[in-house]
Amino acid sequence: MIIGIAGGIGSGKTLATDYLKKHYQFEVLDNDVTAREIVAPGTPVLDQIIQHFGADIILANGELNRPELRSRIFNNPSEKSWLEAVTHPAIREKTLEAIQQTPENAVLLLVSPLLFESGQHKFCDETLAIVAAKELQLTRALTRDGSSSAIIENIMLNQMNNEQRIELADQVLYNDSTIEDFYQQLDKIAQSWIKKLK
Repeated sequence: MIIGIAGGIGSGKTLATDYLKKHYQFEVLDNDVTAREIVAPGTPVLDQIIQHFGADIILANGELNRPELRSRIFNNPSEKSWLEAVTHPAIREKTLEAIQQTPENAVLLLVSPLLFESGQHKFCDETLAIVAAKELQLTRALTRDGSSSAIIENIMLNQMNNEQRIELADQVLYNDSTIEDFYQQLDKIAQSWIKKLK
């Protein structure tokens, strides 16, 4: 069973999947992790990025300077489009490979901030949208990412809004209250998936 988990930056996707992996032993396939893997040192995608943006897009340890790349593309729509044309097919290919390798009786959580925009929801049996107030998303992302508020806000503008996700998703999880409330909602949703799997 493949469950697509959508949510904007700072909505609580990782919080949810860490809990579900620990308490229910669900498999997790996170597009953010995949996006890092395809630009690891020595990969063809990273080589293309270096050729396009120049060697100064790389840190001293050989890894991609992600904050620098973010700042360049979110102020330049054509550069953003170029990067997506290179990275999105590679992410999609790696995601499909991972799905094919997942045991048939497992619950696989496919986590993506662009689940619906990328069409990856079509791989899923069911979808869950995790939503939070924009102010909370911004605060959480700033605390975690080390990016500027302008970049975080720009990322949010380039993602589907909460209303659109709620309309498209099969289930919705609200992350505006306490952590206990969040986990209680998550338990109910997880148990509904397990019933369907049986």
